[in-house]
Amino acid sequence: MFKQTAVLEGRGLPESAFAEQAKEDWAMAGKLRATPELQALHIIPLWPLPTLCLLLGCFAIFGLSAYGMVEGWMPIPLGIINTLATYVSFTPLHDGTHRAVSRNPIVNDVISTTSGQLLFPGFEVAAIAYCTWLIIRRRENTTTTPTKAQPGRSPAFSCSECFSNSIGSNGS
Repeated sequence: MFKQTAVLEGRGLPESAFAEQAKEDWAMAGKLRATPELQALHIIPLWPLPTLCLLLGCFAIFGLSAYGMVEGWMPIPLGIINTLATYVSFTPLHDGTHRAVSRNPIVNDVISTTSGQLLFPGFEVAAIAYCTWLIIRRRENTTTTPTKAQPGRSPAFSCSECFSNSIGSNGS
């Protein structure tokens, strides 16, 4: 269907060769994105049933296993089930930060925030997305443009610094 382009490797290749390769690759990607089958796959649902089932399953597994450990009918070493449920609940949270859970922003935020409660109790998805944005911005400023970097500050910083920045203080 499409002409496969060669991968350019090695030193000393002219910049124009990379530019030509990039043009061909972007043209191929554009043709693929224009197919109706692929466009149908990228429609974000209003009520994401698989995501809701995943979320409810995570909370059910977490709740039942925690209750079983507290009541004594489930051995504590099987608490790894809680860890697995918490790990899986990250999927709707991550998709929600990219606005990929639902077409409706309110539904998107409610599902994402709910799924994040196993990982970050009390935080909403907008705060988590903002903190991630600050971390990426800090990393870019300190690694790519040294003139913008603040002296004595590392690219990484704690969540407490992130959220103190978000409420208006200077984080120092």
